[in-house]
Amino acid sequence: MRAYGFRDTDGWWNKPDPYVEAMLNGQTMTTAVHDDTMHAAFDHKFCFQGALSVQAYETGGMTLTLLDDDSWLTKSFDHLGTFYLNALETGDFTKEDGPAKLDISVRIVPASDAALIAAHPDYKQEDPVVYYPASYVLPANLPEGTPSPMVVASSANMVDAKTQLGLDFEGIWWMSDNPVAEELVSFASATLNSSTFPANLAVPNAKAGMWSWLTDTMGDILRRYYATGDPVGITNFTFVSPVKGFISTGLVNVPLVWVEDGFPFYKYTPDCDTTAGGKQWCDPSKCASTSASGTTCAQLIAQYPNDMWSRPTVFNKEKWRNNVIPCPWAPISNWRKPWWPDTTYTLKRIVLADGSPHPVFWNEWLEHTKAADGTAGGKMLQSYMSDHWCNRIKAAGSVFDLLGGPPHDCP
Repeated sequence: MRAYGFRDTDGWWNKPDPYVEAMLNGQTMTTAVHDDTMHAAFDHKFCFQGALSVQAYETGGMTLTLLDDDSWLTKSFDHLGTFYLNALETGDFTKEDGPAKLDISVRIVPASDAALIAAHPDYKQEDPVVYYPASYVLPANLPEGTPSPMVVASSANMVDAKTQLGLDFEGIWWMSDNPVAEELVSFASATLNSSTFPANLAVPNAKAGMWSWLTDTMGDILRRYYATGDPVGITNFTFVSPVKGFISTGLVNVPLVWVEDGFPFYKYTPDCDTTAGGKQWCDPSKCASTSASGTTCAQLIAQYPNDMWSRPTVFNKEKWRNNVIPCPWAPISNWRKPWWPDTTYTLKRIVLADGSPHPVFWNEWLEHTKAADGTAGGKMLQSYMSDHWCNRIKAAGSVFDLLGGPPHDCP
C-alpha cells in the first residue's frame, strides 16, 4: 500500500501541514495533520469488500482510531479505500514535526478467492512446501484466510524459558548475515529439561513453519537436505548461563556447507566480548542496525536487551580439503577451500511474540529481502508446511538420494 495524498475539507493536497511519521504494514510514510485529524489515503491493488475493523492505538498520550471512510470514491472505484486516524483525546498532535509515531497494520479482505489469487500470485502451497514473499512472516501482512508460513513463538506455544532462566526466544528470528541460504527460525514448541543452569532448550526446528530458506539453488539444496531428518526431530540449545550456550546442528555433513561439530551461541551484552567467547565472535561494537541510521550497537542493546544473539560459524577445513566439487567463481587453487570464511551472524528478533513487527529489525529485514523490482520484503522464501515425512522425501527428489537416501520406507 502507498500513500499518495492528504485529504482536507478543501480536497486532496500536499501542503506542508503538521505531520506524523507512521508505519503502514512495515513501510514508513509521512501523513498530514489538519484540524486535529491525521489523513492518508491508501491505493490498494485488489478489490475488497466489507468495512475495516476499528482499531485503537495509543501514542504520545493520545488515543487514535483507524476508521474506514465509505465515501463516493470507495463506491465508485472499488480499488480505492480511504482511511482516517482521528484523535479522540487532546494532545500535542498538531505541532509540526510532532513526536507521535504510529505502527499500523491494515488488513483488507479481497472481494473473492479469485481476487486473492490474482493479488498474491507469489504465495504458493505445493505440499509439503510453501513459497511466499518475505514480508508474509508478519501475520498482519498475510491475505485474509492465508495460513501463516512461519509459526510465531509465544508463551502460548512454547516453554516459559524467559521466566525460568531469563532466556527469551519468543517471536520469529532472522539469521542476519548467515553465509548460507537460511533466513528465519522460530522457537515454537520448545521445551526445557531444567529450571537451573546448565539447561537444554529442545527446539523442533524441523517441524512445519519453523525454518525458512531462500528459493535459490543453495536454499533448495538445504531445504531438501532437511527431508533426511525426522520432521519432529529437535535441535538442542545447551545453555550454561543466560548469555552463553552451544547449538547442535545437522549441517556437519551437508555437502558444500560442512561446518564444525556445533555452533557457539552468545547473547549480545555490553561486555559480551569479554564474558561470552571473546571479541572474535561476540563484538558488541558490530551489531548496529542498518535500518536505524546513527544507532549504535550499545544503544540497541540498551533498548532491546533480549533481541540479539551472536552465532559463530566455523567450517570444517578437512572436509573442504577433500571436496571434489569445483567452485564456479574461484580459481582452481581455491576449489578445496571453504567458499565462505569463518564468520558470525547475529540472530535478530524481527517479529514479537504478539505478532507485531520489531521496532527496528523488521525494517532491516524488509530492506534485506528487497526484490529485484525494489519491493521491500518481496524476495521469495520457502518453508515446510507439512510434517509428513514421506511427502518431504518425495519433494526432495534426486537431491535427497544424493544426500543419503530415505531414512525409512515410504510407499
